[in-house]
Amino acid sequence: IIIIVSAVKNVTNLLIKLTLDKNQEYYDKIIEIHQKVVNQIEIEKFDFTKLYQYYEELDLSNEQSKNNLISQGEYMSSKLLHQYLADDNISLVNAKNIIKNVDNKYVCNKNTIINQKNKVIITQGFVEEKNNQIDLLSRGGSDTSGSIIAVELQAERYEIWTDVNGIYSADPNKIKNAKLIQNISYKLSQELSAMGAKVLHPFCILPCENAKIPIIIKNTFDNNLQNTLITNTNNKENN
Repeated sequence: IIIIVSAVKNVTNLLIKLTLDKNQEYYDKIIEIHQKVVNQIEIEKFDFTKLYQYYEELDLSNEQSKNNLISQGEYMSSKLLHQYLADDNISLVNAKNIIKNVDNKYVCNKNTIINQKNKVIITQGFVEEKNNQIDLLSRGGSDTSGSIIAVELQAERYEIWTDVNGIYSADPNKIKNAKLIQNISYKLSQELSAMGAKVLHPFCILPCENAKIPIIIKNTFDNNLQNTLITNTNNKENN
């Protein structure tokens, strides 16, 4: 089982703002958001050293310096989860050692995963390595990270955990009678994502389609009795 985490909500936006304007208020807000999580999950202590280092070293004219700082959203959330679970049978693996950008093509280092002694691995989405440095996928890149890894491992399925049960016939926040689409094809889900549906990133769909890996959208806050399954089947709305 490979668990790929995104940054805590709103953190990436704040980190990007920092790379445009090195404002202490943005940095303090990032610390505040994470400290709230630390308190909620009752972790005794959390180390912000790396965030502080990249913030202090931030050069607004240097792209690598910006990438180093922006990546800390995913690195901190993965450390939070690993520290919270506190299980010796779960490994925390640096995504730099898993996904690499080689001539603008993403290559997954399967051996990094296989060689782990544990059967459950936590890693960062959005982050990959290029020329031995931290590099970043496009926004929403954690979905893409997941599909790259799923394809390389020939996974049984790829689950995307979010705050909805799947893809709906309309925005359920605006349309009360919007229906959950139970089964939808790769191609149609990609079209909907490209048109603005924010459930999943369109780049994550094609690799899974080519490898015939089903994508299941699940809700972190629900019992998931009904969800959207993305395969080659025709779309079907729940009654």
